[in-house]
Amino acid sequence: MSTLTLTAFVALLAGANLAARLIIEQRIASVMSRMTGSDPDVEPSGQLSLLAVLSKHVAAVDVTSHNTKVGTFSGARVHIRLDDVRFGSGRTSIGSSQAAIDIPAAAIAQQIGAGGITVAEVRPDAAAGTLTLRMGPGGIAQVVLRPEADSGRLTLSLGAVEIFGRPAPEATRRAIEAKLPDGSGGTSYPLGMSVRSAEVTSEGLHVVLHGARTSVTSA
Repeated sequence: MSTLTLTAFVALLAGANLAARLIIEQRIASVMSRMTGSDPDVEPSGQLSLLAVLSKHVAAVDVTSHNTKVGTFSGARVHIRLDDVRFGSGRTSIGSSQAAIDIPAAAIAQQIGAGGITVAEVRPDAAAGTLTLRMGPGGIAQVVLRPEADSGRLTLSLGAVEIFGRPAPEATRRAIEAKLPDGSGGTSYPLGMSVRSAEVTSEGLHVVLHGARTSVTSA
């Protein structure tokens, strides 16, 4: 094989591999976009993309998305790892999945405020593992929440509630608790994943989700 022929073959292979990579990225991006309501970045890994298309199998895919809706919270940053991805006729199967989600304090304030409570500020305390909210007109109430993973869902447990620096009446506590979101909004998380851990950070919440084998309808 001459040098010119070899160069042309390598260029053809590179072009085919790039085209195959785009096919994989677009197919997975279409599925994830429907689930998260955002336009994710998709990065396949493992074997060459052309071989992956021919075998209809990708060892792993990394999906990154910003300003994403997860459960009841919007504006989250999400990184999802998909393992053992297989393409079938009209469906895509995923062997397992893991997601790391960062929810900023502003998104938490927005979601809790959507329940009809004025939220002036959300202060994350990573050391204590709590979120302190200033609520009501002028932030007269101070409410402490503790995020937890409970039965595969993100929950916000109500702690101390003070109004003008004094413990709030039990009726007020119950009214606030009734308006707190459960983190899922009664809907499933993407790919049937469940919450494994919830940690308060200096910026808000860091949530880890895991998912077992599942399949989704391709676009």
